[in-house]
Amino acid sequence: RNNAYPIGHGSVHAYASDHTVEELRQKLTVAERQLRQQMDENQKLLEEISRLGQSPSAFQFDMLKRKIEQIESRHVSREQELQRLLTETQSRSEVELSLIQQQMETERQRFQYIIDSKNEEINRFRLELDGFLSHLGELRKQGVLV
Repeated sequence: RNNAYPIGHGSVHAYASDHTVEELRQKLTVAERQLRQQMDENQKLLEEISRLGQSPSAFQFDMLKRKIEQIESRHVSREQELQRLLTETQSRSEVELSLIQQQMETERQRFQYIIDSKNEEINRFRLELDGFLSHLGELRKQGVLV
């Protein structure tokens, strides 16, 4: 017979065998990853050892150079963050200014409407008063004492 998994007692053995192969593959993958990490770490250590073989001043110079690069990197990062914050703040300020201008224009229009209404009321009152004064003037001409 040409079955992948024989029937009976042999199929349990084949399942166990496949399961073991999968476990071994996983362990191999983990072991390969650990080996690569150790090789990388060894390479770094070899580079460090080669630097130690240099004169102390060259090693110190290299360390100072690294520190300066780190400081410069942090400086650039901070500058970028400050620039981002500045841009964000300017954008928010522009939006807030626009909203305030819109509110002011709305208030101006409201007050202009109130002023126009009061002016119309005053003009009606003047017309009415002028009518009363005109009528009063005619009554005086007629000799009526008021």
